[in-house]
Amino acid sequence: MKRKHRADSEQQRWKGGHASLTDMLPTEMLVHVAQFLDTQRDRCSFACVSWRFRAVAWAAFDPTESLLYACQTGHEDVVQRLLQHPRADPTADSGYAIRTSSSRGYAAVVRLLLEEGRADPAAEGNVAIRDSSETGHAEVVRLLLADGRADPASCDNWALYLSSALGHASVVRLLLADGRADPTARHNDALCESSERGHVAVVRLLLADGRADPAALDNYALWMSSARGHTEVVRLLLEDGRADPTWGSNHALREAAKGGRADPTWGTNHALREAAKGGHDVVVQLLLSGGRADPTARDNYAMCWSSAAGHTEVMQLLLEDPPVASTHRD
Repeated sequence: MKRKHRADSEQQRWKGGHASLTDMLPTEMLVHVAQFLDTQRDRCSFACVSWRFRAVAWAAFDPTESLLYACQTGHEDVVQRLLQHPRADPTADSGYAIRTSSSRGYAAVVRLLLEEGRADPAAEGNVAIRDSSETGHAEVVRLLLADGRADPASCDNWALYLSSALGHASVVRLLLADGRADPTARHNDALCESSERGHVAVVRLLLADGRADPAALDNYALWMSSARGHTEVVRLLLEDGRADPTWGSNHALREAAKGGRADPTWGTNHALREAAKGGHDVVVQLLLSGGRADPTARDNYAMCWSSAAGHTEVMQLLLEDPPVASTHRD
């Protein structure tokens, strides 16, 4: 009775025009027409016409091929019906159904596949979570992490690295909260890349997590964010607070061993020199305000480059700084 009521309701929605014509066609004719549809796109369109066409498609088409195409195109209702078909296999083609729906961000389809249980989200080296992280589909990532079978640390923590580098803060938050992904992998590349590209929200998340080392790779995060003029990133790195700013001789490896924050004096004040060279006056001001960076390093490199490039605001900041002012007077 329930099935008949559902069919009658759907028929009412299709009454008039095309619906009345298709209702008059014999089922044998519809089956014959269906056999001429060669592409999955045409078959899926056929199945979406009405409840009658869907019933014909159920009997006439390969249910596994139809399922894979429906997952690829995000047809949630078709996927739901085909998963009930005894011959439909969601694990076919190395888990293509879960891989393609995750990569394309079809969260509703991914949910159906995970709930049904046969699809393996770890197929093909955990492509589902890697691709959905790279493309920023946070809801898909959340579903995959909650399911528990996908490994977010696969391929040397590719999911966290790429979502950080591309600025997908919502995905980074999920991966860090899950705990299995390691932000220190690939020489702390997640923090290095997000700092260089100016993804403030991602940098904030990584620093708050506490595992990533902002002094890695010779303080790459600080000097590249300074060179690019990413003021807020520089501010976050300077305010991180884990390093002892008075300790040692500012050697990068010593700071890293200390487990501390980025050192603005590394590489003969490389961060300050790059910021001055690029005319990033706000970054220069931040670096000078910390009191550690030496604007006179490398024979007043910062002043020479900012002067040659005509960065007047940077020159003014440098001239007002006591070390430069003293050297200038001399």
